[in-house]
Amino acid sequence: MRDMQTGGKKDDMDLATYRACQEAGALIATAHEHAYARTMTLTDLGNHAAGHGATGPADRLEVGPGRTFVVEVGLGGKSLRDYDCAEHDDDTWWATVYTSNYYLKAGKTVAKRCAEGSKDDVNIVQGYTYGALFITFNTGGDPNKAQGYFKTINGETIDTFLIIKSEPLAQR
Repeated sequence: MRDMQTGGKKDDMDLATYRACQEAGALIATAHEHAYARTMTLTDLGNHAAGHGATGPADRLEVGPGRTFVVEVGLGGKSLRDYDCAEHDDDTWWATVYTSNYYLKAGKTVAKRCAEGSKDDVNIVQGYTYGALFITFNTGGDPNKAQGYFKTINGETIDTFLIIKSEPLAQR
């Protein structure tokens, strides 16, 4: 889905699939766009005007019936892509974005340039390169916790977050 990636790709998946994952409390991992990005906890996928129900701290995600998050992990080594500022600057659901022209880390902008056509646009994010996402489940022996991080091939940790399994929204 265009809203769940940071570049200029079109919708290649139906929204019903994303909503089914949210209803089941499943995490959603994609890799179609060649970038890294992660949302906050989402409770209303498909409702762009409401920011897809983005809620909670940028580094603490809840999953459970009615709650999910999306992570875009497309930096496996084929190519690197830019953040599409014109398409996504009104997006309010991203916790972390890592591209050549935009680095948002846990809700705070580290670097960003959106001017088109300038040779200064290329790789303003220092060290921008490939990497991988790691998630360790059963963190601290707790079956309801997981710890995630995205690390580049140069050893830099770009993103860290905690995942908590929680009760269905209706039971809260």
